[in-house]
Amino acid sequence: MRAGTVSDRRARARAAVWRGVALGADGVRTPPVQDVSKELRPAVALAAAWVSQLAQDEHIDAALLATRSDLVAFLRGEPRSRLARGWRLDMVGRPLRRLVNGEAALAYLPGGRLALEERSGRPVTTA
Repeated sequence: MRAGTVSDRRARARAAVWRGVALGADGVRTPPVQDVSKELRPAVALAAAWVSQLAQDEHIDAALLATRSDLVAFLRGEPRSRLARGWRLDMVGRPLRRLVNGEAALAYLPGGRLALEERSGRPVTTA
């Protein structure tokens, strides 16, 4: 690493912070929050794990099927979501809707695989 590189970056970072402070609260623009309700956050995590497994099974990149943003947009009910139309609706959207509606469940299979299955509705007993 060249001498002065770290201190140059620190100086630029400090200058950027001071420019931001000088803007004041009204001058700061933040990106829109793209999240789901608190109750659907676990569904995003489950869906992301399932999409990863589905992509592996289909030998395609998981981001081609659905990104986290795609999952959030779909679960928020955004009509322009990539998962709300076309082949992604068939492959990811409809099964995901069944998962969040409680009609399907995600199961851990031997060998470390995940599978989306019909939900039995039977509780797991601890005995």
